[in-house]
Amino acid sequence: MDAATYRRLWKESQDTGRPIGQLIAEAEKSQEKSATTRSTGRNGHPEADLQKRCVAWFKNNYPDIAANLFHPNNEPYFGSRGRDRAAIDGHLANLMGVTKGVADLILLVPSADGKFHGLCIEMKSAKGVQRDSQKEWQQAVERVGYKYVIVKDYDKFTSIIKEYL
Repeated sequence: MDAATYRRLWKESQDTGRPIGQLIAEAEKSQEKSATTRSTGRNGHPEADLQKRCVAWFKNNYPDIAANLFHPNNEPYFGSRGRDRAAIDGHLANLMGVTKGVADLILLVPSADGKFHGLCIEMKSAKGVQRDSQKEWQQAVERVGYKYVIVKDYDKFTSIIKEYL
């Protein structure tokens, strides 16, 4: 929440006598609901929700190597600055190494059995399928000794990690 919103809520609290904490909680809840509906429709964003839960589990269970699991943030930032600016941002992102199809999570730790250099994890919703660019990237990393998995639920993620490590 930005500073202007806090100032507005503070003024409303002073004017109405309602507790500031209650107003902030209501505003945050409204903001979350609006953002989820706006960006992903009625069902929220199941892949992102799954990924956040899995990353939290990993950090809690493997704190010594938590920094080795990361999201490459390979999605170009386009923001809301207009089409011309988005085209420039996209071009710059490509020049900086953005590659289509990169997995959602990458674990830079060799497998316990020594067969793989690292683990690439593509998160999908229950009905999600790989795009062609993701299949191509999967083949590229598997050719050079990385394991690639598709995860559609939390239990699969935890079992894959436990088996891998």
